[in-house]
Amino acid sequence: MRSAKRGQTSLEYLLLMTVILLSVSAIAASYAKTSSSMSLTAVVRETGSIACSYVNTGVVKNSSQPYSYLNDAITYLGYRSPLLKVESINVTVGSSVDINMTFLTGITLNSTAREKLGSYVRSFVAEYLLDSKALSGSISNLTYRGKPVKLEVRIVEG
Repeated sequence: MRSAKRGQTSLEYLLLMTVILLSVSAIAASYAKTSSSMSLTAVVRETGSIACSYVNTGVVKNSSQPYSYLNDAITYLGYRSPLLKVESINVTVGSSVDINMTFLTGITLNSTAREKLGSYVRSFVAEYLLDSKALSGSISNLTYRGKPVKLEVRIVEG
């Protein structure tokens, strides 16, 4: 009789440990997914800030990649500061990765100039993230941990 009670207690203990371990693994998986998205968001935000600082100087300082894209932006703007700043960054990680960046400019630009500036900034961001190993692939075919990345950069007047 005593061994049957012990067996039941052991079985209950095993069941309890299984429930605890499954709960911990579910929480850890959720945290890892959130942490991955948050770390990518931080790297993208930092890259956006670097682009703003560089372009806002209005001076061509570094001719190496990926800064050559921003040099083209500075030249295109006639060496005038666009007073660029990051308005929002949205990173969504699922079966693919969507990175949406919105920048505010403090000067008046027509839609063509905003699109052109956005193209230069997008190229810089893509190349910078490739160089820093945050993303892989190529500038036209970005991937994050094997998932395709869609990178959009918008410039709006603010």
